[in-house]
Amino acid sequence: MCIIVDGMTDFQQRIGGFFHQKQVSKAEIRRVLGLLLRPGEVHEVRVLKHRLGTIAGFYDDPDKLASDAWELTEGLASVENRWGKQELVGDVGSVYVTLNPVKGHKLALAGMDNRFRVVPAKKDRDESGWLTEDQDITRRQLILIDNDPCRGGREIASTDLGWRNALQRAADIRGFLQDDLGWPLGIWASSGNGRHDLFACDLPNDDSSRDLIRSLLHAVAAKFGDNHRYEGKPVLFDESLIDVDGKVFNAGRICTLYGTWKRKGADRAEGTPDNPARPHRLAAIIEAPEALEPVPVELIRRAGEECRTANTTTVEMPGSNDAQPPHADDDVDMGFGKVDPADFTPDKVSCVVAKLEGWGLTPGQPVRKGVWTHIPIGRCFFHPDEHPAKATINVHRGGGVRLLRRPVFR
Repeated sequence: MCIIVDGMTDFQQRIGGFFHQKQVSKAEIRRVLGLLLRPGEVHEVRVLKHRLGTIAGFYDDPDKLASDAWELTEGLASVENRWGKQELVGDVGSVYVTLNPVKGHKLALAGMDNRFRVVPAKKDRDESGWLTEDQDITRRQLILIDNDPCRGGREIASTDLGWRNALQRAADIRGFLQDDLGWPLGIWASSGNGRHDLFACDLPNDDSSRDLIRSLLHAVAAKFGDNHRYEGKPVLFDESLIDVDGKVFNAGRICTLYGTWKRKGADRAEGTPDNPARPHRLAAIIEAPEALEPVPVELIRRAGEECRTANTTTVEMPGSNDAQPPHADDDVDMGFGKVDPADFTPDKVSCVVAKLEGWGLTPGQPVRKGVWTHIPIGRCFFHPDEHPAKATINVHRGGGVRLLRRPVFR
């Protein structure tokens, strides 16, 4: 089912039919591929955590890709196992596809040219590149925003309530990006247990683009996700909370292929008030434009800035009598204390530490993680009881320094 945006349908009406959708359609899988893929591109299909091992193949023929994906998700496919014998694949958990196009040399891998095979076990793999790595991507063409209900574990299906909550949160994110910020129309989809928002982009596959998308996803997670409710704790079993994934920024990211089954855990089609049903569902596109228009880079940056602004809090720092956020034109987004941006250049983390010590704090050892350096400051000003020793000052390599509402930067 692929519903084109018309702006008239009620939210519940739009998603209602997906509860009972049980028929996999090869034609629908092909339509999905026509929306996500461009002619002539190479993409990988992958099945994870199968009893035979990881199953994968590379395709530049979307018709063959759709046919093979349909056979895999319906349990009708056969494959040569690691001992050289043909074996029925049977049920698979999920069928995934790369979001971004892959370099064409991958088609030359043995047994993977528009067909799938069981790849060597991880311990036996050499440097042949059996699966897609980030460096194998030609360009970034899609941005994925992924959320799931906090269902206590990744290997069980969500309840109908959790699934609806995730879809509603996706609608909130789409409304913010499309209606408030002017992003072009994107795809609103069910992943089977949660939801996806997909937007087109046109970016090179380089460090700058990776950092841009990572910054965006972290900012969206901070604004719309409930991640801070369980940060540093075991994942909560509360499907009213939604986890917005900040880790899906890598170029080689695989995504559930819409139109195929999402099978996690047992298929509990019936339930009780105390133990609700957790059925297997089809991943499906709920809304999509007829063609995707890339989001301009300036709108991607603006979205990150808008989300971060909404989640930055002004606090009175010890020893500072002038606690106010910096002017909007400043390069530094401190959220506290009026400071000279020149003091916080990337090569002067020691200046940040000295400034914190001057405010009467006892900062810990700075830890570098990607483009951020995290400086522990011992106590959180927002949740001193709940997070007594996990607050950090985060210094970006571009010079920005922030203290966010969430005490731990992911």
